[in-house]
Amino acid sequence: MGHEMIEVVNSRIRDHDLSDPRLLSMLLFTEGKIYNESNDPWKAEPSYRRALADLEPIMDDQIVGNTADNLYTCMIYSGIGTALTAQDRFEDAQKFHSQALDTTLKISTSSSTRLGTLYTNLGSFLL
Repeated sequence: MGHEMIEVVNSRIRDHDLSDPRLLSMLLFTEGKIYNESNDPWKAEPSYRRALADLEPIMDDQIVGNTADNLYTCMIYSGIGTALTAQDRFEDAQKFHSQALDTTLKISTSSSTRLGTLYTNLGSFLL
C-alpha cells in the first residue's frame, strides 16, 4: 500500500509540476518514512536527503525562529540518521543524529520524550 502511494504522489508531482519547496520536502520526507518503515533504508536515505535539499533554499530566510520548521528539520536529520544506522554506516549516522539533537535542544518546546528518542538514536550507533 505504501509503495503504491509513493507512485501516486510522484505522478501528481510530475503531472502538476509542483515547485513549492516545503510541499516537495514533506512529500519526500513521507516517501523516506514509508521506505524506512518498509525496511528499505537504502531507498529511504536518498528520499530524506532530497527532502532536506528541497528545504535548504528556504531555511535561512524562513526557518530561523520557526519552531515547526525546526522540528521538521530535526525529523529529517533523524530520518537520515536512522536510515544510515540501518545500513551499518554508523559514523555518518552519528553526524545526522547529532544534528537532530542539536536542532531540538535549540527549541525550548521539545518534550522529554522527543529528547529521549534523539539520545537513544544517537547512542544506537554504539551498539
